[in-house]
Amino acid sequence: METAAYIFSGVCALFALMKAYYGANRQYYKELSLKTMASLAFIAVGIFSLLSNESAVGVYGLFILVGGVLGLVGDLFLGVDSLFKDTKEASFVHAWGVVCFLLGHVAYAIAMLTRFEFKLWLIPVIFIMPLCYVVVGLTKTKIFQNKFNGIFMTVYFAALGLGVTAGINAVIVSAGSAVSIMLLVAAVLFVVSDCVIYPMTAQIAWDYSQALDYNGAVQQLSAYVANALPGDSVSCTGYEGASAVDAGDYTAYVTSLDNPNYSLEGAQGNYLLWSIHPRTITIKADQLHKVYGAFDPVFSYTCTDPEPPVLTGSLERDP
Repeated sequence: METAAYIFSGVCALFALMKAYYGANRQYYKELSLKTMASLAFIAVGIFSLLSNESAVGVYGLFILVGGVLGLVGDLFLGVDSLFKDTKEASFVHAWGVVCFLLGHVAYAIAMLTRFEFKLWLIPVIFIMPLCYVVVGLTKTKIFQNKFNGIFMTVYFAALGLGVTAGINAVIVSAGSAVSIMLLVAAVLFVVSDCVIYPMTAQIAWDYSQALDYNGAVQQLSAYVANALPGDSVSCTGYEGASAVDAGDYTAYVTSLDNPNYSLEGAQGNYLLWSIHPRTITIKADQLHKVYGAFDPVFSYTCTDPEPPVLTGSLERDP
C-alpha cells in the first residue's frame, strides 16, 4: 500500500505539470481534464496512505479524504463554469465551486483538530485573516458593494484562518513532527492559492442590432464591457473584423481591453457575426417616345437616392 501511495504521488505530480503546461498554452479542455486526473491521483494517494497506516484510519482519515473529494468537485465546478454561455448558469456553477472549497478547508481543519489537542490561546489567530480581508475589502476594493458576497468571503477567509491555526497548533503540540509540518505547509499553500486574484471575465456587448446598408464609406462597430463593476472604467481598445466598406458578411471580435482587471479569456459575446447589405436605389428613366420608323431616342436616367452613387452601365428596353 505504501508503494502504491508513492506511485500515485508521482502520477499526481506529472498530471499537475502537464496541467500547468496546457493552461499556459490556453488549451483549457486539456487543462481541465488533467486537473481532474491530478485530483483523482491525489485522492488515491490519501487512500493508500491511510491503508498503510492503521493509526490514521478513523475520524482524521475520513475528514482528510472528504477534503480531497470536495477539492476535486470544486475544481470541476470552477473548470466548467466558463462553458456556460448564460451568465446566471456560469455564476451558479462558480458559486458551488467556491462552496465546495470552503467545506474542504473546514474538513482539513477538523482532521487536524481531531488528531492534535488544540491550544485555546491560539483562537485569536483564527480571526487575523478574515479581519485583514474585511479591512482590505472596505478600503481598497469594491467587494462589499454586494453584501452577501462580502459576508460569504469573510466566512471563507475565516475557514482559511482556521486551517492555518490548526496547522500551527499541530506543529506546537507535536514538537515539530514531520506530519505536523506537512499539514501546516498544506494549509499555507491553500491560502496562497486562494489569495490569487484573477481578472474578471468580461461580457462583451455590441452596438449592433440589424444589418447595415452599404454607404460607400468605412463602417465601424464598437463594443463595451457589459459587466463592468460600478466605478470601474474599462473600454474595448482593439478589434478584428469590426470595420468594412463593401457589402458582405463579417465576423468581429475584441482583441484587447484597457483595464487589466478584466480578461477576454472565455469572454461571452466576444464574437459577432454582422453584415452590410447592398444599398437599394431607385432608377427612373426619361419618359420618351418615337414615331414608327424613326430613330430610337437616346435614353438617360436619374437616381432618386438621397445621395446618388456614381453608376456605370447602360439602359436597355424591351423590343
